[in-house]
Amino acid sequence: KEYSEWIESTNQHYQAICEKNGFLPSQSQQLQRFYFQYFLKPLTDLGKTAVFFVDAMRYEVGELLKTKLEENSLKPTIHAIYAELPTITSVGMNALVPTEMNGELEPLIDKDQKSIRGFKTGNRNVSSIDERRLILKEISKRHVEWINLEELHKNFKSNVSRAKSADLLVIHSLIIDKAGEEGFLDSGFDFFEDTISKIKISIEQLREIGYENFSIVSDHGFIQYDTSSEYSRSNSVIPSNFKGARRYVIQEDRINSQVYSRVDMSSIRYKSAPLDLVFLREPKIFKNAPANKGFFHGGNSMQERIIPVITLRSEKKIEDMPNNISYDIVAEIFLGKGRHRLDLQLNSKQEDVLFKQNQELLIELDSVENAKLRIISSNSLKFDNNEIIIKPNVKYTIEFEIVTSSKLVFQEKASVKIWSPILKSKILPWISQIKVPLSSSSFKNEDASEIETPNRNLSLPSELEVDVEIVLSALIKNPQKMLTEVGITRIFDDSRRSARAVRMFSNFLQNRGNELDFTIHIEHGAEGKIFRIGKK
Repeated sequence: KEYSEWIESTNQHYQAICEKNGFLPSQSQQLQRFYFQYFLKPLTDLGKTAVFFVDAMRYEVGELLKTKLEENSLKPTIHAIYAELPTITSVGMNALVPTEMNGELEPLIDKDQKSIRGFKTGNRNVSSIDERRLILKEISKRHVEWINLEELHKNFKSNVSRAKSADLLVIHSLIIDKAGEEGFLDSGFDFFEDTISKIKISIEQLREIGYENFSIVSDHGFIQYDTSSEYSRSNSVIPSNFKGARRYVIQEDRINSQVYSRVDMSSIRYKSAPLDLVFLREPKIFKNAPANKGFFHGGNSMQERIIPVITLRSEKKIEDMPNNISYDIVAEIFLGKGRHRLDLQLNSKQEDVLFKQNQELLIELDSVENAKLRIISSNSLKFDNNEIIIKPNVKYTIEFEIVTSSKLVFQEKASVKIWSPILKSKILPWISQIKVPLSSSSFKNEDASEIETPNRNLSLPSELEVDVEIVLSALIKNPQKMLTEVGITRIFDDSRRSARAVRMFSNFLQNRGNELDFTIHIEHGAEGKIFRIGKK
């Protein structure tokens, strides 16, 4: 409730400013349609460039990515720009490539669906990946290759020749948007970290083959609400008989109402489009909009419109000391109730080598859609999401769990794969013979599996601080009966307030935890503190 009230009041103020001063920023370099001109072209002029088009990456996710890149001794910069309206993929992705002419965009209107499917520039329509690649090639006068981030991550070595041949390599990611639409973000798994990890690994691999210039940008952001929250849905209905609308509609008839915000397309420099965009003033979905997973975009809220542009001009990667050491992965999996254990050792084949470098490994599910492996704890030198750093010839223990989306997983079990993301590594991948169960019933932790899921009307201790009550309620409602620090940050959408909420909640558990009908264990992982419900 507190989050809903905050996001609503903040965005009502933001909406009022837009209606008074206009829906476009005062400086052209802050607008998405000029991304190529101000950010990407200067990089391609310097040499080989890789650009990541990341679907649904909000600005604060860009800040997290910037921090992760800095941990690798890189020096990225970040700028905020405004996504075009409406904040949907078919608008944002096609505005990132050079489709503007004299500052204007000419939208391709689907009259049946009443939506924008792309843009027209000169005699060319741009509404698909192939068309985006061709316009980039034509305007940049560079050889352009286009690849999906998931494909690059899984099969980098088989895509090396394509990457080397390109002057401009476009890496397209749908991970965050797909995760939100399928309910992953509601499951407690932080898919921002998953995307960030894959981008970071891809940058390091591309640096190994000569790339020095990188840009990471998004098509739009998003709003997320608890799917069970009544605060996510407006009392206002879709202002016309459109199917599929959640946050906006394209309207021919002029609407004057305090409920809706109307934007004349010509006012945002959309050419040949005598139509209006109609948004809800509040950051919610229409009352009669189709059901979703609490993840939506298309409107004019700050969370949907403000997106990051990360620029990285790295120095040429210095070749590491020749590493001719071969390794064998020796591992064993022990299945548990929701949490599983992996014993792992990396054995060097050459005994006469005096100095053996620490090695980075990835631990993932092998060939599985809609399910992810997450490391909970490990005695490795470092772990983050599903990455670990270990010393050769030392035994390590990794505790992990599997998280699925609400979408049906057809495989009941899957193998675990351990591999090195380093291109010249002589570590052969390891795939487990034992398969890990993927059914949703296996995701409850051992202590929580016998606890009846509390209902929404569960009585909480009296005189709770507001933020403590918000965190406790979110933890109770979570189907996994767990909540991470990253998850709490997402609830409040304010880093200072969320940090304060974590401290207050930890103090509450220490001083008043005995007032609860269940216990809450505090653990530590890659996402900070992890709060888990257990038996009394």
